[in-house]
Amino acid sequence: MSAIRNYQYFGGQPVKWGEYEPIFYTAQSNTNREFPEVDVTLFNESANAFKRLMRDASIVLDALAGSKHFDFELMSAAQVSDKKKVDQLIQSTGIKSKVDTTYNPDGITLNFQESVKNTECCKLTMKLRWR
Repeated sequence: MSAIRNYQYFGGQPVKWGEYEPIFYTAQSNTNREFPEVDVTLFNESANAFKRLMRDASIVLDALAGSKHFDFELMSAAQVSDKKKVDQLIQSTGIKSKVDTTYNPDGITLNFQESVKNTECCKLTMKLRWR
């Protein structure tokens, strides 16, 4: 056991204590590198758009949690693959966001999307199980 203590591992190879000094590498900073001016406009607009997605997701959740009749209508439409009816029911909650719905026998997925200046900026995916 004492022989093991006399070795250290550097780069996967055993090295006897005192034989080599460890080499420490530090990242070199390049002070000549120029960065563009920080512009938070799109980032801020994306954050505000995402807040709208969160509000719309909350509206849909309130509809689903608040009405078993609504849930029955939605699940029944999904069961017979009536995507048009499913989408119409989701939109009938009063949301403003674009929502893409997919469903299978186990549940539904709602993909909320927003754009800022014709650029997709944010998505919110909500998955709910019904079986």
